[in-house]
Amino acid sequence: GVGWCRRGGLADAVFAPVRRVARAVFQFVLGAVLKFMLGNKYEFECPLVTVSDVVDSHELDEIDLLKVDVERSELAVLKGVRPEHWAMVRQVAMEVHDSAGGTKELEECRRLLRDVGSFDEKRIVAEQPDDLEGSTLWNLYASRA
Repeated sequence: GVGWCRRGGLADAVFAPVRRVARAVFQFVLGAVLKFMLGNKYEFECPLVTVSDVVDSHELDEIDLLKVDVERSELAVLKGVRPEHWAMVRQVAMEVHDSAGGTKELEECRRLLRDVGSFDEKRIVAEQPDDLEGSTLWNLYASRA
């Protein structure tokens, strides 16, 4: 055979750097594709605080509007308001992500606003925008008289 075709011969000497570059390019492209597919998500550790923790730490005596948009953790936020702090909340506006095919979370949020937050049932309104009709996303509002 011809010397440059044998393993360890001239072909390996010529193509080894090409293979290394090709491997590096492949790894870079694969990393970029995975990063794109995963949505550039990063994990961070951060302290978890409740609404009542914020009320206490800032010595608040009134909350004009409690706006909640926490992607499926709405009940946890509402449960993080101690009973003695509900009286200072004048209005609530929140998105509620409900389970598929049901309104369990929505009804639990309504119940909590009524029973623990002492909002009048007539002043608690749930709506689903026309473009989201049939989805699991609701807007829930409550206000004091």
